[in-house]
Amino acid sequence: MGDDSKNQSDESSINPEDIEKYREVLMKVWEDGILTVEEQQLLSLLKEKMNITDEIHRDLEYLVLGRDRATILAIGELDRTGNSLEDEYRRRFPPRFRARDGHLVRNEMELNVDNYLYENGFVHSYQSEPLGDGKWVADFFLPDQGLYIEVWDTAENDLFAERKREKLNAYLGDKNATPINLSGPEYMDAVKRILGSLRE
Repeated sequence: MGDDSKNQSDESSINPEDIEKYREVLMKVWEDGILTVEEQQLLSLLKEKMNITDEIHRDLEYLVLGRDRATILAIGELDRTGNSLEDEYRRRFPPRFRARDGHLVRNEMELNVDNYLYENGFVHSYQSEPLGDGKWVADFFLPDQGLYIEVWDTAENDLFAERKREKLNAYLGDKNATPINLSGPEYMDAVKRILGSLRE
């Protein structure tokens, strides 16, 4: 009840002209079909400045992309795993960044890893290789090397912490799966060090 009243209050304080300006920016950044890191940062700044809520952002983005809410929700249903924790993560953090190989990934860290793999000739899949009973999938899987890569967000968040704990347990239960765990500001150094050695 408190959250609903807060959202209504937030939306009532938004200037209609700002909504139109924000829609125009969305049309501009999405015109090439790809949302870059810089464009994502720009949208975040504008959302805060114009008091644009997440819900208004999603509705405007659906319109800009030519998709109605029903279509987006149907796509979301296809993304469900049967794992309530993972489904909540996917709902809250949908893929928004297009990597150079065409993969649509969820954050800047995953984008950098995916681009490195592609540019250095590593065949890889993104969030499609199942673990254990299939309720979890690896962030990245390199079939030629038999390597799994997990990219962990370092933000202080209960969902992130619980998801990491449960997903690592899934790896422990799968004898064939041992991931390379990436987190923190030095994660790309680790990628280049570990995977670079495989190319020598």
